[in-house]
Amino acid sequence: MDRSKWHRLARVGTALAGLRKWSAAGPILRECLALRENAAPDVWSTFDTGARLCAALLGRKWSADAEPLLVAGCEGMKQREKTIPP
Repeated sequence: MDRSKWHRLARVGTALAGLRKWSAAGPILRECLALRENAAPDVWSTFDTGARLCAALLGRKWSADAEPLLVAGCEGMKQREKTIPP
C-alpha cells in the first residue's frame, strides 16, 4: 500500500475541514480512514483520521454518524499515546 496516498488524503481532508468545507472533506477523510483501517488498523494515525472525519461530520451536523468515530478515535489514540510523535 502506498502510504504517501494516506498522507496526501489526510492533508487535503484536514485542510478542507480547516476551511469548513465539510462536504468536500468528509469523503476524502472517509477514503483515507478506509485505507488506513485496512492496511494499518493498529496505528495511532488511523484513529487520528477517524477523529478528523468526525469533525467533518459534526460540521455537517451529522452527530449520530460522528459519535462512534469520536469515541473510537479518542480511545485508540489514548491507548497508543506513547507511539505518537511529539
